[in-house]
Amino acid sequence: MLLFLLLLIAGCGGDLRDPTGLEGFPNPPGGGTGTTGGGGGGGGPTGSSALIGTWQAVFVIQLDTDVQRQTTTWSFGTRGSCHRTVEIFSVLADQTFTTESDCAFVVGAHDVTITYAGNTASATFQWSLANFSRDRLVLDGITYDRIH
Repeated sequence: MLLFLLLLIAGCGGDLRDPTGLEGFPNPPGGGTGTTGGGGGGGGPTGSSALIGTWQAVFVIQLDTDVQRQTTTWSFGTRGSCHRTVEIFSVLADQTFTTESDCAFVVGAHDVTITYAGNTASATFQWSLANFSRDRLVLDGITYDRIH
């Protein structure tokens, strides 16, 4: 979809403008290349700093015998460090189960590679900004709202 919009814009005449409000923003999405941030948060990303901040998504899941609320929070720091928190509240158990993971990240033009602390394997997620908003992050198809 984003590629279609970029091709559509490229085919139009007239002055270029910045519909996302990211003009002058260091390495806007699509313009960064990223560098490796060592395990545990070494060197920082040189790719888009649009990811920097804290993002959260909340889902309510209906199971056969339970209703759960899952809250996933990602925090991306300026030096390539990140942190993921997943909280699952179970109505049946009347309890919240929390998993926290420290990580390092490397930003690419359309992807971000996450390496969790104590793990040499990494995971790569596609990312974009939803509706050209710096406050809505789409990470592998899940929309997160900026909370900080």
